Amino acid sequence: MIELTILSPDGRVLRRLELTGERSIRIGRAKGCDVRLAHPMISREHAEIGPNREGQWRIRDLGSTHGTIVNAARIREMLITPGLEVRIGPIRLQFDNLASRIGAELDRLLDEDESRSGKVDVEIVGLSRTKSAPMDETIVHDA
Repeated sequence: MIELTILSPDGRVLRRLELTGERSIRIGRAKGCDVRLAHPMISREHAEIGPNREGQWRIRDLGSTHGTIVNAARIREMLITPGLEVRIGPIRLQFDNLASRIGAELDRLLDEDESRSGKVDVEIVGLSRTKSAPMDETIVHDA
């Protein structure tokens, strides 16, 4: 599953959206847009993200003034693949595999926790019990 991360010009995460279903996502300044980005370089209806007939997601420019940019080039339409980065005005749209992003975030958090305390506490919601363990111990819980 692909996830869209919307990033501010300074790299802050503004919003994350999973690309699911058949409904398109319209991006722009207008009140009717699904994702509203209030910036003068962003058109009222700037771009649209949606699935094609084969179920692949794509991004399409809606005739914006300043364009939808990939690798410093204006695009009209493009298939979305994990790793794709698109610019709309000063805003970055980053597309990633959701499972990969969550895995990388967990790795980062576990590394931080281990470096602070020498052990890692992991809680998985939905398990009937939890346990702390040193990093060299593998724990498997039956639900």
